[in-house]
Amino acid sequence: MRVDIKSKIEFKNVLQKIFNNNKIPILNGCSINSKNIYKGDMFLPIKGSRFDGHDFIDEAIKNGAQLILTEKKIKDYPNVISLHVKSIMDSITTIASKWRINTNCEIIGITGSNGKTSTKEILNRIISKSKKTMFSKGNYNSTIGLPISMFSISKDDDLCILEMGANKSGEIKKLCKIAQPNHGLITNISNAHNKYFGGIENIAKNKLHLFESLPNNGYAFINMDDKYLNKLSFTSNIITYGFSGEYDFSGKFLDNFIEVNGSRIKLPYPSKSIAQNYLATYSVSATFGINPSEIIAILENAPIYSGRGEIVIKNNRKFINDTYNANLSSCINGINAIVKISARKRILVLGDMHELGGQTKSEHIKLGKVINKLNIDALFGLGEYIKFTLERINSKKIFTKHFNSKRNLISELNDYSNSDDIIYVKGSRSMKMEEIIYNEVN
Repeated sequence: MRVDIKSKIEFKNVLQKIFNNNKIPILNGCSINSKNIYKGDMFLPIKGSRFDGHDFIDEAIKNGAQLILTEKKIKDYPNVISLHVKSIMDSITTIASKWRINTNCEIIGITGSNGKTSTKEILNRIISKSKKTMFSKGNYNSTIGLPISMFSISKDDDLCILEMGANKSGEIKKLCKIAQPNHGLITNISNAHNKYFGGIENIAKNKLHLFESLPNNGYAFINMDDKYLNKLSFTSNIITYGFSGEYDFSGKFLDNFIEVNGSRIKLPYPSKSIAQNYLATYSVSATFGINPSEIIAILENAPIYSGRGEIVIKNNRKFINDTYNANLSSCINGINAIVKISARKRILVLGDMHELGGQTKSEHIKLGKVINKLNIDALFGLGEYIKFTLERINSKKIFTKHFNSKRNLISELNDYSNSDDIIYVKGSRSMKMEEIIYNEVN
C-alpha cells in the first residue's frame, strides 16, 4: 500500500519533532512496499510472516525513497535519511497519532461485521459533494493500513472517514486510540472472524469499543435492527436508524426500493444488504446536513463495489459477484435477494465460509437449512465445509452438487446455465470465488 502525503510541510514538521531530526525532508508519500515507492517517499520496511521489508531497502532507494525507518543497522545511502527505530509498527502508530492531533478535521469511524467498505465508499461520495473529505482507500482498515491511511489527511480536510477492521480482540480499541474518532457507525454484528474472537459476544464487545471511544459531543449511529446494538446507551449523542420500528431514520424495505422517513430510494436490485448500507449512509449524511434530495440522487447512481454484490455479465450469463467475503448473515442476505429477482433459474455457487472457529460446521448446516426452504433451483458447492450445507438440502426442487475443483465446477455450470438465469457467487476471501465468474482458473 502507498498513500500520498498532502500537507507536506506540516507533516515534515511533525516528523522532525517526533524524531528530533531537522534533516527530515519534505515527503511526497509513504509505502510499505518497495515496488510502490516513488521519488521523495518514505519507506517503512515492515517485517511480516513471509517477507522482511529490510531486504528490499535497496529497491526502495532505487525507486526514489528519501526517508527510511529501519529496525536494523543499514549502510549509508547518498541523499537518503535513515532513522533507526526500535519498532516500525510503534513508529507508524506514533506518527499517525501525532498527525491526527495536528489536523482540524472530524473523523467518522466505521466498523461492523458486514458492509463496512461499501458504506464508507458511498458515504464519501455523498459528503464529499459539500465538504472536503478524506477516506481510507480500499480495505486499509488494519492496525497497519489505517494509521498509514491517516498520513493522507490534509490540514484543509473537513471530514475523514476511516474504516476499522479487526481480526482479533483489542484491535478496534487500538485503532480508536490512534484515530480518536469524533463519530462512529457500527453496521452490524455477526459471526465474522469468530475463529479469532471466540464467540459473537466477544465480537460485539470489541466492535463496541468504537462507540465507547467517542466524545460527549460526537454522534453514535445505532443500527436498531441489530440485537447487540439496540439496547445500548453512551455518553455521546445517539442517532438511531433501522427497518424494524420508529427511529430517527425509519426505513421500509420494499424489494426494489426503500423508504427513509417517507423518502423513496430505488435499489439496483432487492438486496437487504444494499438496503442496510443505504439506510446507514442516509442517516449519517442527513445528520451532517446534506439535503435529502442530494443524498437520494447519489445513492441511486452509486456503483456497487467489486465483489460486494455487483451484477456482472460474463460469457452471456448474469452473475451477482458477492465474493469479497462470507459469513452466515451475509450469505443469507445475498441469497434472499436473488430469490426476488425474476429469472429462469436461480443458481447458487457457494464456497466455504472460513474463520468461524468452533462454529464452522454448525454455521454451514444452518445455511443449508435456510436454502432448503427457498425458491432456489441449484446449489453448486466448492470446498471442504460447504458439504455440510449440501447435506442439509433435501428439497427435490433443488439440484445440488459438490466440487473439489473450480475447473470442473465452471464446466458443469456452463452446461447447466444460460443467459436467462441468475447466478449468485459467494465464499470467503481465501476461496477466491471470483475466479469462477471470470474463468481465471490456472
